[in-house]
Amino acid sequence: MVSHAYYSNASGTDPNSGVTFSEPPAFQSHPTTGFSSVVASKRRRQFARGSRSRPRNSSGLLAPLGVRSVSRSLLPAEARRGLRDVAPILLGVAPFALVAGATAVNAGLSPLQAAGLSLVVFAGASQLAAIELLGDNAELLIVLATGVVINLRMLMYSASIAPHFRAFRTRWKAACSYILTDQAYALSVARYTGVSADLDPTARRWYYLAVGGSLWAVWQLCTLVGIAVGARVPPAWGLEFAVPLVFLSLLIPATTSWPKLVAAAVGGGVAVAGAVFSIPLNLGLIAGGIAGVAAGVFADERLTGDGAENADAAGRGGSH
Repeated sequence: MVSHAYYSNASGTDPNSGVTFSEPPAFQSHPTTGFSSVVASKRRRQFARGSRSRPRNSSGLLAPLGVRSVSRSLLPAEARRGLRDVAPILLGVAPFALVAGATAVNAGLSPLQAAGLSLVVFAGASQLAAIELLGDNAELLIVLATGVVINLRMLMYSASIAPHFRAFRTRWKAACSYILTDQAYALSVARYTGVSADLDPTARRWYYLAVGGSLWAVWQLCTLVGIAVGARVPPAWGLEFAVPLVFLSLLIPATTSWPKLVAAAVGGGVAVAGAVFSIPLNLGLIAGGIAGVAAGVFADERLTGDGAENADAAGRGGSH
């Protein structure tokens, strides 16, 4: 016996949002027979479950299938990961940028000159050292030489990260070199050489630009805030003492071994002696840097050599 069947539109209300929806026509039986009503109910439940997982527009209506969230469509995956990785570091960069801006104005630079120095140099340690020397009326050549000596490590960073940028165009290489910092280098190399890293050139570029670009933006913004605040700080507050405090905060956590401690002690001692005895042309900082590097290398060779000799002697004693 054949039942009298017909097609009808099944409709209902989403229990979560209260939005009324309708399905495509579903096969249902004649009301008197009840044949295939179970099929229609099942289809309505599947439709309701699917609607809850789909995004909605500002009116609460279901968006078309395939629409993704705006945040995920605007930024590539590696850019989002770079922003996540660099976020904790930005909290530590902001105070240094504030000090750099405030001390630049306190050293006698105009707000425009202080902002220009931050844009052109964009290097925390050398920028602070240059501000200190400019405040002491040092020769411009000495200021430039000091900045070059402090930033020599960037040569090693560039040589190390260059193979990952080989496929980049020249303009992208120039942009990447401008925003190269210690933090951007460390995070990017760790990402590129990670166990699960298999990134194409575009992904590598997005990650690096997200890390370096956010560091640049936070540094410039906080420097401008420091310039605005520093211009209103009375000279009696002694804001120039902030620069040595910044360097001490960077130095103390880095002295994790005896060679590093020797290098810090010798370099700092020579630099202070140069300031006390007024070395011509304010060369005390450069002399301290060179003396510290030499002392650190010498201490490392001596300590490593002694350790190797002791190990060899112990090995020979055990063999007899």
